[in-house]
Amino acid sequence: MKRDLAMRKRTHNPARTRTHRIPPFIKLTVLILLLSHARAYALDIVVSNVSQLINAINSIGPGQRILLAPGTYVLSDRLRFPASRSGTSTSPVTIKSRDGLGTVKIDANGQEEAFHFTGAKFVIIEGLRITGGAYHAIKIDAPSTDITIRNNALFDNTRTSNLSSQVSAIKGGGAGPVNGTYASRVTIENNEIYQVNAFGGKNFQGIDCNGCKSWVVRGNFIHDIRGASLAGTCIQFKSGSADTLIENNKVRNCGLVGINYGGFGTPSWGGETYEHVRGIVRNNTISGCKDAGISVIKNKDGKIYNNTLYNNGYNPDVRVSAYNVRYRNNILDRPLKLRDGTTVTQSNNLVLSSPTDGSLFVNAGGNDFHLKSTASGAINKGYNLGSDVPTDFERDTRPQSTAFDIGADEFRATASTSASTAKAVSSFSQDLTSAPASIVWGIREDIPVPGDYDGDGRVDTAVWRPLEGNWYLLPSLNPPSLQPWGTSEDKPVPGDYNGDGQMDLAVWQPSQGIWSIRNSSGGTTMEKLGEPLDIPVPGDYDGDGKMDIAIFSPSSGEWSVNPSSGGALRGQPWGQNGDRPVPGDYDGDGRTDLAIWRPEEGNWYILFSSGGYQVTTWGQDGDVPASGDYDGDGMTDLAVWRPAEGNWYILFSSRGSAVISLGEMGDTPAPADYDGDGRTDLAVWRPSEGIWYVK
Repeated sequence: MKRDLAMRKRTHNPARTRTHRIPPFIKLTVLILLLSHARAYALDIVVSNVSQLINAINSIGPGQRILLAPGTYVLSDRLRFPASRSGTSTSPVTIKSRDGLGTVKIDANGQEEAFHFTGAKFVIIEGLRITGGAYHAIKIDAPSTDITIRNNALFDNTRTSNLSSQVSAIKGGGAGPVNGTYASRVTIENNEIYQVNAFGGKNFQGIDCNGCKSWVVRGNFIHDIRGASLAGTCIQFKSGSADTLIENNKVRNCGLVGINYGGFGTPSWGGETYEHVRGIVRNNTISGCKDAGISVIKNKDGKIYNNTLYNNGYNPDVRVSAYNVRYRNNILDRPLKLRDGTTVTQSNNLVLSSPTDGSLFVNAGGNDFHLKSTASGAINKGYNLGSDVPTDFERDTRPQSTAFDIGADEFRATASTSASTAKAVSSFSQDLTSAPASIVWGIREDIPVPGDYDGDGRVDTAVWRPLEGNWYLLPSLNPPSLQPWGTSEDKPVPGDYNGDGQMDLAVWQPSQGIWSIRNSSGGTTMEKLGEPLDIPVPGDYDGDGKMDIAIFSPSSGEWSVNPSSGGALRGQPWGQNGDRPVPGDYDGDGRTDLAIWRPEEGNWYILFSSGGYQVTTWGQDGDVPASGDYDGDGMTDLAVWRPAEGNWYILFSSRGSAVISLGEMGDTPAPADYDGDGRTDLAVWRPSEGIWYVK
């Protein structure tokens, strides 16, 4: 359990939390004043179909954000970004899912790629699932610069029938500069890039770049890039690329090489005589590749520092006239092999006794490459690399002790962030420090819908399968069951709507605003509330023990609640476009409070049902809100899950805070009380495996 430095600056203290109690008759005025101090997004454009998306892109300008409402967007042509569709360094153009990763799928429908950049600058693509490209998900050609691709899932962009063609999820560069400019300063961070369906091509990569300058590939989970026999490299930069930073990535199960730093291309495309010049490969964990974990090919002045290689099929190597390459502080699964007469400057590398020797790691078989406290061969045995490797793969400062550690992880003597945090964790939930339980239930396209479906006080694992409209329930008391309810156009909104202590099946149809509820005690209910771009936020807002139907309208920041206890529809402004609704009982009075989390600020804005409001800073952009009652005191605690690290950051309502490790890029957080002890348990659902991990 490691703590990010950025989060250390966001600790729980009076300066970060502001609580106000106000008389009801001035509440609305205060709400307006509160929100007027927040960043306003008058330039936001919310779209819900392909036609609206194309129109918005065609007219986009600096500072504008296109927010995609949940759904699948099937393209009839590439989404094109020439120079005229650029932002600026202070006002970038943004295209992102309105409700976060997993809610929007872009289907390129056999087009060459979904997104094609041919000169745009300062553009952000965020929170999308992109599939269906013939050759790529995203292609970035010169003279495009300053593009950011973050928090997306890119998969199965291999629809071409020409198996000899080059195919990659992200393609960059080209055969030389355009108007003197290369494809430069592109950041690819915190994405999941993978292949599900079989692909027989031979020239296949996750990321492939020719003549690219100053790209950053950081914190991605790249896996199962496999084509024909011995084909599929996860990351490759060649053909005169320069100054690439490849760091903190998890690379798994590639059909050929994990990372090619250089290659067999055309260096003149990048104005160089070497395939790659300068740059650093650091803090990556690479396992299960059929060939080498890292291959350095015709590289000049490259640095390969503090990586961890495990169970790859061939020796890491340096080859083809590589010059002035430095190779330090790496854990290698096989000895470094110098080919074609090359030489390198190497020191402090540790070779495992066998490619599958996991004795240094917490759980190598489960791809947990944190160092054990007994890893004496790696701890404090590294070369001091100073500013070249200032942190480890989870951004913990190096060194933690007297010297650098070897490998991607910098060992910390304590598993918690401080003595007070350790006390807080151990005093209420010992199982947070134990290994998670695993439950196989679901397939990749399912949506997790945990809830107490059998009324025994324990939350059950469950998934809803949109393609079928079926609920697959795994109750803790009763046998597994399949329950049909809903269609592929619906969104699941389960809850205890009749107050009998059991979860009811429920779906909301955005196009009609219809809530369809199948009561556990028998009978059905249908109500209308909401418009296509709204977000359903059911909760017990009136405290009668029954779930109320409710929606949040991002365009207006308005909440609408239809109380189960009767009375008129309640409307309340609280929030703005781009906010994430996070309702919960934050004051412990038995009623759901209105609350939003603002990603770009990391601020939680909570409107208490008992009166007053609170603003607390907790989390950062890219996190996923995961609130729950983790300490069992009857009040909802603030919490975020950070996909790039797999860490949960919890701010307890009763005392202190904690950072707990569970999950990896591509998981879906699913916190709930699975053991019935009155405290929310950490849990993730891993679509790639169909496995729930509960801690």
